[in-house]
Parts: sequence; C-alpha cells; structure tokens
Amino acid sequence: MSRVFRNYSFPKWIYKASVLSTNADFPNTVSKNSNNTNIVLYTYKQSAGKGQIGRKWYSGMDKNMTFSLQIGINQLLARNQFHLNMIVSLALRDWIASIIGDDVQIKWPNDIYIKSKKVAGILVQNTLSQQYISKSLIGVGININEEDFPSDLPNPISFKQSCGKDFDLNTLFANMIVYLEKRFQFYDEQSILNLKKQYTSKLYLLGSVSTFAQSDNGQNFTGIIKGVSDDGQLIVEDENGERKFNHREIIFKK
Repeated sequence: MSRVFRNYSFPKWIYKASVLSTNADFPNTVSKNSNNTNIVLYTYKQSAGKGQIGRKWYSGMDKNMTFSLQIGINQLLARNQFHLNMIVSLALRDWIASIIGDDVQIKWPNDIYIKSKKVAGILVQNTLSQQYISKSLIGVGININEEDFPSDLPNPISFKQSCGKDFDLNTLFANMIVYLEKRFQFYDEQSILNLKKQYTSKLYLLGSVSTFAQSDNGQNFTGIIKGVSDDGQLIVEDENGERKFNHREIIFKK
C-alpha cells in the first residue's frame, strides 16, 4: 500500500520578516515546481491573516506564530478531506497541552481552545483532481506572547496569558513541527478509526448540555455533542434525536 502523503516531514522552512497573509503569500513565495514538496512558510509579523468564513485572524507583531503548510499528497479521496483537519488539530492540541497542561480542547471543526478561550485557528484549503485531493495548504495562527487583543475578538487567549511568562517563538516553532510530522507519519488507512476516536475525545463541550443556534434561521436549541461523522459533520443529540451539521450550519452559543 502506497503512502497517502509523499513525505511526512517538513524539511524546507521559509521565514519571511512580514507578510499580509501566509496563505495568500504562499504562491508568490514558493515555486510552482514545488507543488509536491512539503514546505512551511512562517512569520511572526502577519498583518492581514484570514480565518474561517472570511474572518480576519489578528496577530500582533513579533508576538505570535502564523504559518502555512503545503502538503504533497499521493492519493487521498476528497470525501476524506476532514482527515487533514483532524491530523493538524490533534497535533496542535497535543503540542499546546504539552506546554499549557491538559485543559486544551478542539472546538469543532478546527479551533484550539484553552478552557473556553481560543488560542489557535486552522484554515484548510485543498486542491482537487477529480475525486482526489492532490495538494493541501493549511494556514495556522497561534497566540503566543499577546497580551492586548482587539476588543471585538470574542474570546482570545495566549500562551503568555495562560502561563504568565514569555516564550521564545523560534524554539516553540521547531518543537511544534515535530508534533505535526509525527501525526502525518502515522496516518494510513488502518489508523483512520483511531484518529477519529482521538479527535472526538478532545472535542470542546463533548457530552455537555450546551446551547447552539442554527445558522439559517438563528433558532436556538439545546443539545449534547456526541462526536463527528466519518465526513466531519458534527453530531448533536437533542430532544428529537441525533442531528448532523456541516460547518457553518451551527453556531456555538454555550
């Protein structure tokens, strides 16, 4: 059986002193002949980062980590694209927990929370070739030494706010890449079930009675997160039974 990823390691790191967005800048920085190479583009000065659904990602200058990973893929079905979300989310969650402590969770589909506050966000952009994913560009932002967030951000937190000390960005970045490489290394068709179990076990609000809203009508309802489906839908049980939601169809109200 051939490996899903062309290579699990990231031997090529590209640092830029400042960018608007690492995902947006990636095509201008990396050669088109490197489409099948695992590459990391990173900066500590990103001024116009993007998050999910067109939202902005705030990053103070020289205080936080923002980077984009290009993953070369041999053969991964498009219907399994949520596996990439799980791999990266678990790698970041485990790495952050190794520094902060165990109270680190994944808010579906791919934000990382310390208790009830957001410390990291992930944006996955896949390139499709027929029914397969041929390449994936994954953007990540992590709050490290930030203390003064914009007032319009609902619930941010940084490593420094959690631990009360400054961190060396270069040291953290190198250590974080090791966690990512290990997750990609051990992914194959036999590990998918275990991957899903691990992802589910770290879900924010798993098993708790919580309040949500449906995006289409804004109607609030109470339910319990039970897990995720094979294609990445969130499974919520309410008074009518289990329901499945795609990304953007449900809003966490707690």
